[in-house]
Amino acid sequence: MQYAYPLDPFLNELKPLVGNQTVGDLKLQNPKRPILFVTTKDTLTRDASFIVSAGPGKNKFKHWPLPAVVACSGAAPVFFPPVLDRFVDGGVGIYTNPCLAASVEAMEYIKQEGGFEPGKVIHISLGTGYIDEKPAPEEIRNYNALDWLRYVVTESLNDGALQQVFTTRAIYDKKNAPFKCRLSTLNFSITIKVH
Repeated sequence: MQYAYPLDPFLNELKPLVGNQTVGDLKLQNPKRPILFVTTKDTLTRDASFIVSAGPGKNKFKHWPLPAVVACSGAAPVFFPPVLDRFVDGGVGIYTNPCLAASVEAMEYIKQEGGFEPGKVIHISLGTGYIDEKPAPEEIRNYNALDWLRYVVTESLNDGALQQVFTTRAIYDKKNAPFKCRLSTLNFSITIKVH
């Protein structure tokens, strides 16, 4: 089996939630609606793509249907096939953690258009799949090649995710107090305007 799950049932379940709306429809229907920010990795160009409903990047994906956007962001390799045979989970391309990308997009590109003002933003990153495993010494003594490969991959992903959190804090905690960036084990990131 090439993938654990087919993509079509996932897309079909999303359609009743968002209908035929596109990214560009989001702001037209309600200008006060939260800003969509989704990351995906383009396997053909190897670029990380930031799908946004506001700011200078809003026109690039404005015609994309929302179910496809959500599927792009969640198409984790091995679990789901790439969307349009090229787009996979955004965490693949940005150190497994979109918190720095979301912060830069909000504070540097969208800015006042989205109401993101210094001193009035709280960024809550509810995690990126950080795995806090600490094997016992007797386990490590018995590691085989597959165990070591799993360890190296997991630690590389964890370090990349943590680096994004620390970099985000280093840049924005000082510039935008009370800016906060937190990491937990859920897979979700949101930047909130504080009024």
